[in-house]
Amino acid sequence: MVTIYKTNTMKDAANYVLNILKRVDKRNLSVLHTVIVPDRASLEAERALLKTLGGSFNVQVKTFRRFANDILPKYDYLSKQAGIMALSEIIRDNRDKLTCYTKGVETAGFVEEMYDTISMMKYCKISPERLNCGDLPRSVQSKARDIALLYRAYLDFNQGRFIDSADKLDILKENISDSDSVKNGCFYIYDFDNFSKQESELVERLVLTAKDVVVACCASD
Repeated sequence: MVTIYKTNTMKDAANYVLNILKRVDKRNLSVLHTVIVPDRASLEAERALLKTLGGSFNVQVKTFRRFANDILPKYDYLSKQAGIMALSEIIRDNRDKLTCYTKGVETAGFVEEMYDTISMMKYCKISPERLNCGDLPRSVQSKARDIALLYRAYLDFNQGRFIDSADKLDILKENISDSDSVKNGCFYIYDFDNFSKQESELVERLVLTAKDVVVACCASD
């Protein structure tokens, strides 16, 4: 079952979820109640939950990435800093192929900014090939080709060896349907301004698999 609660403020959305959780039977440990919030809101959500419930063994706060750690088997995980180091080497090996960022690669922070750009492309499910399509404005085509080149090289570097935070969400989506804890669990999602493509697909898979899903969001009439 899915319930969608629309309100005007994030505070009202949070209170709606907390009021539902007040009625949860803390003695029933066979059903796990999972609150999912964005990374920026996880600490505040945990404080609010502790203040409201006083602690519970069957209610927890997770981000999508922390939730993935509970569901997925152990992988060789590539941290952001390790990913930046790998990308730095990739950029050095492909520098002579770049047409737009020929001088930009020397500026401070370039590698980290490129890493963040590639990560955002992965979260939004935009492939390197999509960046090379001909329908982009002419003014950004050269920049897009450079990003696509480094993006593809970064994917090839990780293929079969490592996963990063963006890969983790894709793998989570594929494993949700087989998880007994998800099938028997209840999920409460709030405090999101919007969902990335990956997050939207995760919510859809939760709705199809879990016992109950509550989404509290801000929306106008």
